[in-house]
Amino acid sequence: MNKKRISIITILIAFAVSHYLPAFGSDRGYECFWFCVETLLSTPEEMSGWNGWGGWFYYAGFAISNLLFVAFAFTLIAKQNSTRRIKMISLIMSLHVASWGILNLSDLSDIKIGYYLWLGAYIGLTYITFTRQNRVQPVGI
Repeated sequence: MNKKRISIITILIAFAVSHYLPAFGSDRGYECFWFCVETLLSTPEEMSGWNGWGGWFYYAGFAISNLLFVAFAFTLIAKQNSTRRIKMISLIMSLHVASWGILNLSDLSDIKIGYYLWLGAYIGLTYITFTRQNRVQPVGI
């Protein structure tokens, strides 16, 4: 097994562990994830005081990002290269996850180790996608 695959597996383990650690206030990562899934499955009109569609897109995006994270990680384990699309989407997902910490700086004491490990996993996956060698496929004549 090469170093990149070991790195991706380590990142996946960190991602999984982050969901069982305290992430925000008294909530663990998986509770935050289910909150985002419930947001994704609801309509913006059902969410009072959340700025309507903006809040819905923001929190539903975390649920989608978590699912894509796992899909991208397994794709990178199976393949030796990453596409430009995976690179850009993983960068956007990392920035999205980082934005949550920035927007909650006023509640810094409520942000727990699970969030930082979750953020680190996203940054690690993005780093792997950008440093992974793209292999040139030979062209048959």
